[in-house]
Amino acid sequence: KGQVSQIQRTLSGSRVSNLNPHAAMDRSAQELFLNFMIVLITVLLMWLLVRAYQE
Repeated sequence: KGQVSQIQRTLSGSRVSNLNPHAAMDRSAQELFLNFMIVLITVLLMWLLVRAYQE
């Protein structure tokens, strides 16, 4: 439901994002954030595995 409104805001043009920059992120920024989160989670899991093996 939230994703649909996100797409609608993106399609409605740059006026909305200029008025409220936090309401609609660019797709590239969203993908960048998603990639960052994936890397963060992966590093965290690796760190936990290494710590578990060291004990």
